[in-house]
Amino acid sequence: MLAQMKKYAWLLTGAVITLCIGAGFDLDGGLRYGPPAAAAAEIAGVRLQDNIQLDGRTLRLNGAALRRWGPARLYVIGLYLDAERQPVTPVLTAPVALEQVTGAKRISLTLLRDLTARQLSDALHEGIRDNHSSTEFNRLLSRMERLSRVMTEVGSARSGSRLHIDFLPSEGTRVALDDRYKGETIEGEDFYLAIMRIWLGSRPPDPALKEALLGSGFTLGTR
Repeated sequence: MLAQMKKYAWLLTGAVITLCIGAGFDLDGGLRYGPPAAAAAEIAGVRLQDNIQLDGRTLRLNGAALRRWGPARLYVIGLYLDAERQPVTPVLTAPVALEQVTGAKRISLTLLRDLTARQLSDALHEGIRDNHSSTEFNRLLSRMERLSRVMTEVGSARSGSRLHIDFLPSEGTRVALDDRYKGETIEGEDFYLAIMRIWLGSRPPDPALKEALLGSGFTLGTR
């Protein structure tokens, strides 16, 4: 199984070109929040809304990036947070800071190539495994298996499709393809934070990608 998962590690590792936009938070030195983004972001022809509605809340685009593998464009990723629910001035140190990002959340992936459910599922599993200890990973394993079944229901996703991974505080983690929820809801905010660590943990796909999603002002380019 590990070898099969490694087969799709290229979806989450390798070269990245990034653009950041929005408020931002810092996992190393604390949380920081600035003014809302003035306009929607556009990366590689993909337009990301600056604000969305989720679970009765307004979420703001915190950061966005284009993921590439060599010359191939894989997806545009955006991180949405409920900024009104976040602390205003605390100075927090990792790993506590991520747990302080409260409220509804969305990770939005706009695919720029066709991907199968197996590719998506194995890449998510690999990213979670890389950013957790073996004890933590084993504690998450049963819910990861449920996530695999959800991704199977998602099926193959065509280029241009939007895959949303949402956290609803009253329910849990839900996955939607082109705004249509698939499969079951997976309980526990700890599980959603495990998914967030794929891109924001100690072993992200690339430090530049992590910085872009944190909205810290780090920019390499947008082509």
